[in-house]
Amino acid sequence: MRRPRVLCLGILALFSLCSPSIARTAPQGETPEERYGFLVGLCDEQEWELAAREARAFLSEFPRHEKAELARYRMATALFELGRKDQAREAYAELAKREGFAFRAEVCFRLGQCELALDRPAQAAAAFERVRAIPKSYLALAAEFFLGEARFAQGDFAGAEQCYSRVLAAPGGQEYARDARYGLVWCAFRDARHDDVVQRVDEFLRRHAEDADAGEMRYLQGEAHLAAGRAREALECFGSVRGGAHMERALRGAAFAHVALGDHRAAASGFERVLAAFPLGEFASEARLHLGIERVRAGDSKSALEPLRASAQDPEGGYWLARALLDTHAAEEALSAVDDALARRPADPLAERLNILRGDVLSELGRVEDAARSYAKAQSDYAVYAAALAAFNAGKLEDAGRSARALLERFPASEHGPEMRIVLGEVALAAQHFDEAEPLFLLACESARQPALAARAQSRAAWCRFLRGDASGAAELFSKLLELHRESEEAREARYMLGRCLERQGDLAGAIRAWRQSVEVDPVGAHTADALQGLMRLDSDNAGQWSERLVREFPDAPAVVGALFDLAERAAKQGLRDQAQRGYSDVIARFPEHELADRARYGLAWCAYEAGDVQAAARTLSQLTARANLAPELARPALELLVWALEKCGDKDGVVAAHRRFVRAGGEPRKLLGTARLAGAALSEGGRAAEAQSVYDEVLARARGARDVQAEVLIESAWLALHAKHADDAEAAARTAWKLGPSEAARPALAEATFFVGELRFEAGDDERALELYELALAHGAAQVQAQALYKKGFALLRRGRTADALPCFARLIEEHPRHELAGESLYLLGDCYVRTDQFELALAPLERLVREQGKHASVPKALFRLGRAHGELGHWKECEAALAELARRAPSFEQAAEADVWRGRAAVGRGDSRAARAAFERVLAVDRGLPAARARLELGLLSSTAGQHEDALAQFLKVALLYESGELVAEATYLAGGALEALEQVEKARARYREVLEKYPKSPFAARAKERLDALQR
Repeated sequence: MRRPRVLCLGILALFSLCSPSIARTAPQGETPEERYGFLVGLCDEQEWELAAREARAFLSEFPRHEKAELARYRMATALFELGRKDQAREAYAELAKREGFAFRAEVCFRLGQCELALDRPAQAAAAFERVRAIPKSYLALAAEFFLGEARFAQGDFAGAEQCYSRVLAAPGGQEYARDARYGLVWCAFRDARHDDVVQRVDEFLRRHAEDADAGEMRYLQGEAHLAAGRAREALECFGSVRGGAHMERALRGAAFAHVALGDHRAAASGFERVLAAFPLGEFASEARLHLGIERVRAGDSKSALEPLRASAQDPEGGYWLARALLDTHAAEEALSAVDDALARRPADPLAERLNILRGDVLSELGRVEDAARSYAKAQSDYAVYAAALAAFNAGKLEDAGRSARALLERFPASEHGPEMRIVLGEVALAAQHFDEAEPLFLLACESARQPALAARAQSRAAWCRFLRGDASGAAELFSKLLELHRESEEAREARYMLGRCLERQGDLAGAIRAWRQSVEVDPVGAHTADALQGLMRLDSDNAGQWSERLVREFPDAPAVVGALFDLAERAAKQGLRDQAQRGYSDVIARFPEHELADRARYGLAWCAYEAGDVQAAARTLSQLTARANLAPELARPALELLVWALEKCGDKDGVVAAHRRFVRAGGEPRKLLGTARLAGAALSEGGRAAEAQSVYDEVLARARGARDVQAEVLIESAWLALHAKHADDAEAAARTAWKLGPSEAARPALAEATFFVGELRFEAGDDERALELYELALAHGAAQVQAQALYKKGFALLRRGRTADALPCFARLIEEHPRHELAGESLYLLGDCYVRTDQFELALAPLERLVREQGKHASVPKALFRLGRAHGELGHWKECEAALAELARRAPSFEQAAEADVWRGRAAVGRGDSRAARAAFERVLAVDRGLPAARARLELGLLSSTAGQHEDALAQFLKVALLYESGELVAEATYLAGGALEALEQVEKARARYREVLEKYPKSPFAARAKERLDALQR
């Protein structure tokens, strides 16, 4: 039985409210706020009993206070920590109703844990689902894991498995990896997926070899091996369990593994070990019984007596006790044991064995007549023979086989032996055990005294070969039958079957000859119509003759429907839709209940679908798929076509319902994916995204082994998660799809989905993960996605401050996708990157190209600004002024107009036009109070300094130094103020400014210059 577990979650910061440290006892007469603070302190100190009491008191005294819900939350948590899960559940349930509660995720999570602890898994699952639905909840992964626990407790092992798998695939899932792997083992074990159990236990032990539950895992692996028929491997696993809670089960499993291997002595020793280690254990009674049984089977009946006497109250134990007593020559006591067992009215199989054993015991005692009566109850030669035939004729093949085998074993010389071998052969044949059936028929043929029986056995042996796919061997036996028993009833069938065998061998001419002979010799026989159908199919020169004869002479023969259907199929394949429809309709009208009638209905539906009459197709398919006995191999394609037809009809609910039926019918994974896309789209468009996801989850589960299909299912899941803005789910789906290895055709779609997952990460500010996803999309996406990925990769790198890394992204986009809608923006960003990295010369070309080629692009104003700055940095003052003047003309309200005017002023300075420069700087001061204004003041100060107006210069420099906080600019302004003071011959004040630069801005480039001036002033 699976061990219940409760995780201690390190991530659950359930007491993240800030609170002051307080005393352990609250003062009297405090305010509600103080009372609540005291409650918080109690929780911080983990005084849960006092916290619960204080919370109740607070809620009683201040039920409407703004802190009441938080107090209830604290109370619930205290009760949870005290182990009072039922009381905690009530409080959490009340809080869970508050949609806007700040800690709703924590509340729902704890509520789920309480429900789980109270053995209410359905309610627990609902609570954990609510946690998962809360966007960006830090508890989402924990809730996913515990949702798996709840699903498991509900018996929904497939649902639990999906949760555990998502936890393992999720980033950050390492905290739950061990328990998720543990859960996956149990899911596979409960679903009897033995090979999955073995593989998952290996994975668990590889990662958690020293885990406390390693013994349990090895035990489960042993049970899986044993159930799968691998007794030796099971024995090894059971033997590796060295102790712990599963030791008794492991010892028991090892004993049964020896039973499966036929090693009865070892099995007996195994059951002895169970009893020695666990004399009052769960399996003590069972072990005692099987100890006795295995000792008897091992030939040690004497030592079997003691455990079997202790088990004699069980009829099975009574049977084996009687056998052991008979073996030890205690026949009287054996008879008493048999009678006691029979008095308990055992089931028929055991009663049969007991009656046979009773006859054996009575024979040993010399009571022949009594023995005969017991054997009679167990069936005599003729009784067994008659029972076998009656069961066979009634279609009870297993009973017939059992009786026939009993007769052959107990009466090997019986005159009914050949017929019983035929019965056994028929049983094996019905089970498709052809290699087992054929020797039985051949042996019956050799030993049969009646020619009719020999002919039948010969025919059935030939059928075995035919059904096994050995057409040549079957032809040999059918030919031999015709040679030895030409006039028998089976010979008629043999002529027809010989033709089928020859056709399978590719000898079409031989098949035609055989069927011609069959028709000539037996013109109105049981297989004549089938032979005519074969001739109609193969003898193309005379097909019309055979067809006419078939319809004329056998109008109600089953073969007629085949002929009509085949003609309709041929017409359909040739595109003769009207002719095909008439043929299909004829089949349905004449043979409405024939198995081909359903195929004809399917054919009619296809004709209607291909003709565009989807309503008629949907009606026909709906009626067809509603038929009770529709063959699965037809139900699947019919349901698939129904989904497509309903989709074209616009019946969204019908699409979903038909798809679900297609799933239950066992549709092939690739086809299921096609209909799932239609159903998923219908559900998504109807706002039922969760149901759409369940559609894809079901296809994913049924596509095990089809990795390419699973990858495409996950692409659809990723899109669903994207539409719901569930970034974690979308990324998990996309990454898992890449790991599965999508087909080449699916890679572009997966790349596109991956790109948009990156977009979600980008929107959330998680640039590093976004970059990984953009890179993945870039490697496999179509041109459109590649361009978008390059752009967003560059943009994310810019946002991370990695300008040099961003630069190649925009350059590549421009080179590889010059006509893309993002090419213009990329030209700007490329130029901007060059400017940011002081590569001003390189910045000119992309910026000028954008202005020249895409003059109306939204980024042109920014490009003109960067272009003006780049020219300015390079000393191209005329070009700088031209670019910035054009910017002012195009975008008079440009957001960086002030900074542009700074550069226009610098350009004017560079051209020697101090008046224009001063006017530009004054314009900046009129509209800005930030860094552009600070730069303008520095430039005005430098203009004044150049003009010898040192007091004016000093005033500008000091305004920057005293009014602004930008370290670099203030350092420069302070240094320049020192220079102005020097010019005004205020040397001590100048020294003070230079020292200020050294003290406050030692890493500034102006520090070294300030030191040089100080040194010069000291000389």
